[in-house]
This record gives sequence, C-alpha cells and structure tokens, in this order.
Amino acid sequence: MVWGTKYHQPLIGDEDAAVVERSIRTTLRSLGAMPHAIGVIPDHVHVAVSIHPSVSISKGVGRMKGASAFALNHHPSRPREIRCARQAGFGVLSFGERALPDVIAYIRNQREHHAAKRLWAPLDVMTESATQVNSIQVV
Repeated sequence: MVWGTKYHQPLIGDEDAAVVERSIRTTLRSLGAMPHAIGVIPDHVHVAVSIHPSVSISKGVGRMKGASAFALNHHPSRPREIRCARQAGFGVLSFGERALPDVIAYIRNQREHHAAKRLWAPLDVMTESATQVNSIQVV
C-alpha cells in the first residue's frame, strides 16, 4: 500500500516517521493484520501487510491514513502551524509470498531508492510531478 501527503509536500520529518509508524502498527493490530514492513519518507508512506479477507482494503488504508495523520498532527513535538494532510487516493498492489522479501527490502530502503531515483514502478505509483496518488489494485 502507498499513500502520499497532500500535493506531494514533504511534511513528514525524520522524528515524525516514528510517530507515523507507531500509529500504523497500532491500527494494523486493531484490524488483526500482520505488518511486514513500513516505510515512511517525507512525502509518502509504504506498507507491506497481510490483511484478513474479511477486512476491506479501503477500510484498512483509510484507518491507517486517518490515524497516522491524527497522531502526527497531535504529537506534542509537532508545530501547530504545520499540519500533515494526505492525498485522497492510495495505491494497492498484491503480491505472492515469494516476492515478500524483495518488497520488504524495497520498503525498508525507501530513502536510498528515492535519493538514487531507483524506483520500482509497481511499488511507487507516485512520480515527482504527481499531485494525486493513482489507485491501483493488481490481483
């Protein structure tokens, strides 16, 4: 799963990433889902997760996006004048168990991939000029 900040703005600082990740893990636990990797960079978030078929993907992503933005915007260290807003859309890509190690490695090394502009197209549906995240689902 991938979603971005509103207008692709770099609103998530290094210290903020831990707040966002903790919120996502808490939300996934409440859904009975198993997170494999969470990657938070200034303008978007990647999550590799196993979700039970009884949980709708859009509900899961919506809860993660909402809870993480709320947690970040209400964190004591966050300046009140800088609000983190997120894009309306999100991207979802399903993959098999054999691909899981590659997906986890990619998500864990987001900063390096973006700095070197070595993006894996299926997992990075956003481009530098994007103003909205494309909604995709490959089944």
